[in-house]
Amino acid sequence: MLRKLWMSILLYNKGPIPDQMTHGLVYMQYRDLLMKGFTISRSENNCNVRVEYYVVLVGNILHNAHTDVTYIVIEKFAMVEDFYTYPIKSSSLGIYQLSQHTGELSIVPANSIQYKYTLLPPGAKYVVYPLQILA
Repeated sequence: MLRKLWMSILLYNKGPIPDQMTHGLVYMQYRDLLMKGFTISRSENNCNVRVEYYVVLVGNILHNAHTDVTYIVIEKFAMVEDFYTYPIKSSSLGIYQLSQHTGELSIVPANSIQYKYTLLPPGAKYVVYPLQILA
């Protein structure tokens, strides 16, 4: 049996819920997710995580009480590039320059979050770097 490694806090009802999540099931929405000592939230600088090979923006946090599964609603970035290439590529350290959200929402289980990122706005594009490995 998997032990529960996260706890949702701050219930609210203002986030996006993709169409595939509205099949008659009730989901509680949360503004923040406390996970292994770090908080993932919907605030601009605190809502970027890595899931699989993608750095994504967290749009919502959903919990299904019936199945006891917590999900995150994510949006990928269209442009992901190295922030610098010398002396090594920044991507080898998990540092990326991001721009242009895709606008497409998808859902993944919250336990699939691998890293939490912080967002730095150097200009029209954003730079993210990992704060802690969560996987």
